[in-house]
Amino acid sequence: MELYRQSGVLQSFAPEIDIYSIGATLYFLLTAHRPPEANDVFNYGLPAFPAGWSERVKNCIAQSMQPRLKERPQNIAAFLALLDGKAVVMNEETMMLPEEETKIFVNEETKI
Repeated sequence: MELYRQSGVLQSFAPEIDIYSIGATLYFLLTAHRPPEANDVFNYGLPAFPAGWSERVKNCIAQSMQPRLKERPQNIAAFLALLDGKAVVMNEETMMLPEEETKIFVNEETKI
């Protein structure tokens, strides 16, 4: 069962909510400022990014903090691909990487 917030009440869950949180956390880590609320992003967009940020980081944060769930990366592999500059989210097909690409290997003995 997937849960998501609707009118302040947890209804079901969607991984895209975590992706938003990761993007917002990255925004906070790089700016030391609280990221804007999703409603503000929807109405006004993200504030201008500081000069000197890489296009990859700006794109990753902007895509991850999209107000609409389906416009965000759909899994952590897609998020990491954006951050690595290996993907650009243009539509729903490019937001989801194949399941085998979502596995992260720490080393040969330990697999996550």
